[in-house]
Formats: sequence, structure tokens, C-alpha cells
Amino acid sequence: MKAPIHVFVFEGKNIIHDVRIVLDTDVVIAAMRSPTGASAAILRLVRQQQVTLPLNAPSAIEYGRPQLRDPNDEMVLQAAINGRAAALVTFNLRHYGTVPARCGVDLLLPRDALRRLRP
Repeated sequence: MKAPIHVFVFEGKNIIHDVRIVLDTDVVIAAMRSPTGASAAILRLVRQQQVTLPLNAPSAIEYGRPQLRDPNDEMVLQAAINGRAAALVTFNLRHYGTVPARCGVDLLLPRDALRRLRP
């Protein structure tokens, strides 16, 4: 049996009430890659407590799963993603591979970053 979705209209706005959804990891990653997309909009509804996101330990671990081999590189990548950085600047391009691009972050050498920053 499907759980009902209750939509109320208040002052011209639809208000969703008592909706519980579970997000697959690809939706969470898509939200990080595209802050203006549907996945990010769903996470905003969760943060605004308009939608409930039930979690268990395995799903929380899956959402935070490292994508890089080096924990220090993972920390830098997470800072770039969470800060919605346009670029991650490093000499260690090989350490990051294609992961930053999949998350919507350009991976640049310092000289390339400087070229972008200077008109």
C-alpha cells in the first residue's frame, strides 16, 4: 500500500506534509553535483523539514562513503563539494581522477586556476 502524499495549499503555496522518502546514493551525489537540480531541491525540502528522510546506519554510511584512496584527499574533495567550489586546485591530479568532475568540481593545476582567475 502506498503512503499518501498530502499536499495543502496555503497562501498560494503547496505545502507537502508527512512525506517519508528514502534516497539512493546517486540522488545524494546528484544533489552535490547540481545544486539547482531536482535532487538538490529534495534535499532542501528535507533540511526545511517538509520531507522526512528515514535513515539507518548502513544508509548513512553509504551516503558518506569515501570515493578516494587517501583520506586527506577525501577531506579536501568534501570541502570542495560542500563549499560548492568551482574548482579544486592541486598538483596531485592523479590522486583525484575523475571524481571531482562527477561532483561538478573542476580539477585544476595552480597555473590553470590562475589563468581562470586573471582576466
